[in-house]
Amino acid sequence: MARLLRIDVARGWYHVITRGIERGRIFRDAHDCQHFVELLSSLPKHLEVELHAFVLMHNHYRLPSAY
Repeated sequence: MARLLRIDVARGWYHVITRGIERGRIFRDAHDCQHFVELLSSLPKHLEVELHAFVLMHNHYRLPSAY
């Protein structure tokens, strides 16, 4: 069964989380992790969001942000 649609709230807060398959690694090495951080730096301007923090772990990341 498909999940319910997310509620889209103007100026709302969102907590984005992504995990690796079977909680496996999503970054191969420090270079991959650094590249991801560089991509994150372009996210606010590109998507018109405010990225308030981020957490990078070897098997997942979290992006609390306002849209």
